[in-house]
Amino acid sequence: MRWNGITGIPSDGNYRFFLESDDGSWLFIDAKRIVDNGGLHPMQEAEDRCDLKAGDHEIKVELFQGTGEYGCRLLWMPPNGEEQIVPSTVLFHRRSQE
Repeated sequence: MRWNGITGIPSDGNYRFFLESDDGSWLFIDAKRIVDNGGLHPMQEAEDRCDLKAGDHEIKVELFQGTGEYGCRLLWMPPNGEEQIVPSTVLFHRRSQE
């Protein structure tokens, strides 16, 4: 599975991202790998941080499934915030140019 889109970062700062998956998954922001949760494994979480400027950034989550159960969750902790699932209000696709 691959999800491509845009994330609207509300303010400058250091963001912590968590990717929980069964099996492997990766998070990329602006084509840079931020979280690597690769491999064959049951649900497990990997995390990392990155400094982001306010505004729109390309985001991509990739997931592969071996056998058995599966799942994937993307969470973040904004600066001075709580860990939470990345809200849908900051995830979107660019509108096609007509």
